[in-house]
Amino acid sequence: MTKFHINKHGMPAPCKAKPGNCPLGGDDRHYDTKEETQAAIDRENEKQHGLLPNVNNENVTEINISQEDFDDIFPNSWNDHGYQVTGPHLYDFRDFMNEDSELSKPYTDIYNQLPNKFFDKTKNARYWRLVKADNIESHMSNHVINLSREEAEDSDVGYENMVKTIEEKVGSKYPGIINYDNYEDEVEIDYEFEDELSRFAVEKVKEESFLKINGETFYVSIDEELNRNWAEEYFNTDNFEKYIKKGQ
Repeated sequence: MTKFHINKHGMPAPCKAKPGNCPLGGDDRHYDTKEETQAAIDRENEKQHGLLPNVNNENVTEINISQEDFDDIFPNSWNDHGYQVTGPHLYDFRDFMNEDSELSKPYTDIYNQLPNKFFDKTKNARYWRLVKADNIESHMSNHVINLSREEAEDSDVGYENMVKTIEEKVGSKYPGIINYDNYEDEVEIDYEFEDELSRFAVEKVKEESFLKINGETFYVSIDEELNRNWAEEYFNTDNFEKYIKKGQ
């Protein structure tokens, strides 16, 4: 019986090696079906990043609705009242799906086509927000990097971890990247470096996006992303060296 494993690209694939000779792992890294292998990949991604898993273009889910409905459901980054927006979330969908309105059908059509990764093993929907590509920057700067918004008062572990990571990496060698408020005994990331982290996060999540609606790419934001340490991921690249050189 053919076994499946996680190949070097992080995707499910049939194992062609003789039993016990696979360079990608032993019995604990092999599975009976492709679905079991994908579930293992999902678990590893969630454990590592607290996010829905990264996928390649072969696993992109594409959904189509009328362009008029699309424009109503997914506004630009500023709405008619001047508020910055990012995209509808699970509870917006539930509200519209239960209403007698013109948008009930397109919301339902989208919801019914969402892949299984939007739901847990009990078939309940996880919390998520659909962020259109041109709103990702707004989303990251307001919901992940800068956690001053009211909703995040009890969810600032990720921001605190980023501050600690930056302190460890830059120390006193690069003053100005960390701000110390002597009056309130608070430590904050400098605004310019917040923008740098936000830029990095935007590019990262665009690579991780697996949903397209009417041909436009969407990032799926979930609550766990608030705990994602973007600074740690950032310093694992050469972006900081480029950032310092640019400022010299």
